Amino acid sequence: MVEGSIDRDFFKVAAPSPWKPWIIASVAALAILGIAVALMNSVGLFEIPEDDPGAKTIAAAIALIGTVLSATMALVGTVVKYSIDDRNSRLAAVEASHNYALAVEAEKRNRIEAAIRAVDLLGENNADATGSQIGGAMLALVSLGEVSLATALLSQLWPSGLAAPTVAEIVIAEALKTGSEDTQRLASVVLYKNADQIQQAGFHIWPISDPGWDTELPGNARLSLALAAAHWLVSDLKSGGLRLPSGAAVLYQALNDPDDIVKDIAASSLKPLIQKVPETAWIYTDQKRLTAPEIAARLTQFPDEPLTSHGVQVESDIRELLEPSDGESGQTS
Repeated sequence: MVEGSIDRDFFKVAAPSPWKPWIIASVAALAILGIAVALMNSVGLFEIPEDDPGAKTIAAAIALIGTVLSATMALVGTVVKYSIDDRNSRLAAVEASHNYALAVEAEKRNRIEAAIRAVDLLGENNADATGSQIGGAMLALVSLGEVSLATALLSQLWPSGLAAPTVAEIVIAEALKTGSEDTQRLASVVLYKNADQIQQAGFHIWPISDPGWDTELPGNARLSLALAAAHWLVSDLKSGGLRLPSGAAVLYQALNDPDDIVKDIAASSLKPLIQKVPETAWIYTDQKRLTAPEIAARLTQFPDEPLTSHGVQVESDIRELLEPSDGESGQTS
């Protein structure tokens, strides 16, 4: 279960300041005492003549005692008020903690119900579930943070044609963005095994925007993504026309990957293609125009022959596919 989306800070209750009441009470008490002493001094209660029988002294003493008592009562009242506020704050904190626990429990229950519903769609031959219901259940899992479960379900549903490519793109993109390393690896493998579904009529699905490349993903995930891009390139070229497909943009960016195997797959996929397409061929990548000569220049930094078995295989597949294209005119992307 992934961490909930409920913000605990929303349930926090501000505790009363432990210093503010004492400061206010002390200042108030001192102010009352100071004002009282000043008033008594102004009326001459502290100026006792020698022939005074003691009336003024008694009056001054009574006034001073009354002032001290008033200041003390102000201090005591403030402290009592703080104690009441502190007790109320503690009670509110306990209630807020209880409300937070209830909210988390409700969220978990919603997730479990959504997960159960999604798993139910994998019932006997999925006879009772429509494509929109399956897609909706998977998107619900993603929105609830159950990316791992959604990816696992996708690995079963997509090959059977029970998950739409657009739904698969959303699930895989979210898995690569927020999932654990295991989930990221699974998502990239799912894309690789269904690479023939990346290119659709009039559009393509690729879980990294641009379409681009992410060197921060785990090594095994990037390896599967490179193989997926290579097979995407092959399936796209099969549709006809010698050009630079969108998969070439992904593979070009993969040339900067820190993993030598990933770079070898990308270079081995692009070399036979660049040898066939016209120099005028181009494609957009990373918000700029990428031309065939630029790709060719970048490929000179790599060995002429593939260094890995993956590279040998993808280069062989693409060369075999492009051989009949000798002499045909290329098309620009």
